[in-house]
Amino acid sequence: MGNQQKGRGTSSWELDEISNLVGIPRFQLENIYRDFRRVSKDYLLDKHEFRRIYKDLMRFSPNSPDYFHLTPSELTRLHNAMADRIFKTFDRNKSGRLTF
Repeated sequence: MGNQQKGRGTSSWELDEISNLVGIPRFQLENIYRDFRRVSKDYLLDKHEFRRIYKDLMRFSPNSPDYFHLTPSELTRLHNAMADRIFKTFDRNKSGRLTF
């Protein structure tokens, strides 16, 4: 994930390398990549698209902290803040767009 060439897919070898680098199992990484392609037809994600993917990941994550004490709007603000921080980390060239 980061900033790569527009219009270029991710090869099987690259998924293996990413899996090894970040410690996410290959099958889970393939699911994330499938979601990425569903949301981003041009191989680029802006911050709002990234927020949607992040929110979906957090909703289904078995390791999500217990946020039941938060209101829906508080939870949305928290997820957006966390997603924005992650987005900023991956957006190394400060383009406002990410590629897988």
